[in-house]
Order: sequence, then C-alpha cells, then structure tokens
Amino acid sequence: MATKSIECPKCSNFHIQRRGYRKLKNKIKKQVYCCFDCKCSFTKNPARKNVTDEIRQKIITLFHTYKPTINKYDGMGKSTYSTREIARMTGVSSSAVAQIIQKNYESKI
Repeated sequence: MATKSIECPKCSNFHIQRRGYRKLKNKIKKQVYCCFDCKCSFTKNPARKNVTDEIRQKIITLFHTYKPTINKYDGMGKSTYSTREIARMTGVSSSAVAQIIQKNYESKI
C-alpha cells in the first residue's frame, strides 16, 4: 500500500511504503517508511537534524577561541571551550561537536 502524503527525503518520490516502527529512547514509537525507488528508509519527522555549514564554522571558531578564566597561580589564564560547552552554546550534541572538530583536523593533514 503506497502512501501519497509523504515524500522521500533522498529522491523526492511519493511512491513509498510503511515498514514498521522504530522505538525511541523515551519509549515512543515512530512510523518507518521505505521508498520503492531508492530503497531509503526514513521517518516522517526525524529527531536528528543536519548541522548546517554556518553552525560547523561556529563550532570550529569556538574551539579555537580562548575564554577568559582566572587562574589561581597567574591571575588571568587562557583556556579553550570544551566540546560540552560548545555543544550547549550551539544546540548540537557533544559527540557531533567532537566529530566536526576531528574532521576539521583530518582535512588539514
């Protein structure tokens, strides 16, 4: 049975089929759909959002900037933002922040 109201995110085709449920961590079930043409499986409203290039650039600049801290030995010290702090500022998970930073360093090598 093909569903007409939902579009495939990969190929923009409306020829899709329901393929069961996906259980989330908070015990909520989400309907899973499968495209007939590209065989892509997806949900209607994904919880995961793609990180835009603007946010990637902000993560990299925050990682390289120093935040003002008071060091008990020198008075003023230099410290960079941690991945957890960057994740809180940008609204991205800390593991995604770590992956973006790692990919940035791999591309420079």
